[in-house]
Amino acid sequence: MAVMLTLAAWMRSWRVRISMMLIDQTGILADGIFWGLGLQPQTAQHAARISELGADYAASRIASAVLAQVIDTYQKRNQGPLIDKASKRFAAITADRYTGVVVDYDEDKQILKATRADCERLSMDQLSTGRRDQLFLALRLAAIEGHLDNGEPLPVIVDDITIQFDDEAAAATFKVLADLSQRTQVLFLTHHEHLLDVAEAAIGAGTYQSHRLSS
Repeated sequence: MAVMLTLAAWMRSWRVRISMMLIDQTGILADGIFWGLGLQPQTAQHAARISELGADYAASRIASAVLAQVIDTYQKRNQGPLIDKASKRFAAITADRYTGVVVDYDEDKQILKATRADCERLSMDQLSTGRRDQLFLALRLAAIEGHLDNGEPLPVIVDDITIQFDDEAAAATFKVLADLSQRTQVLFLTHHEHLLDVAEAAIGAGTYQSHRLSS
């Protein structure tokens, strides 16, 4: 409430300043006397009204910019840890072909982009299906880690998340999941038996237990 009241007072202050600037530019004085332009009283009233509306509009635009900056600061402060964790996981899964995830802007909308090793930023529609899945997995893992930082550990169940990954990305994913398993139980479900070989080569057979479920 204190912030909103302060902002409202600040807007009123700017409205007065802008109004006086517009009055000065149109040749209308604050006490209603006009000079130099030979304006009739009705015309002077219209000019004063235009000045008032212009001041309202300008003050609103300034207030909008201030609020946008406040919101942006808040989002960066709260999104920062999630994006940082996701960036590390995404880099690991992609074998450092991508260095991270960033929140970018398209006009007034926030959009998620992947940053390549050459610093080029790619939007979601510029990524392959597999790469998008890797990015979304990195975000989910980051959210899980954020929960583990502040709450009780719960089992993590993932179902064929590597279906669009090549073996290299699948191996990197197993390493990330093995790291996560140091903090909570991880259950990996798959229909692709060859992934057992990929997992064994990536993290070692002693790191996990495999169970075959009867169909």
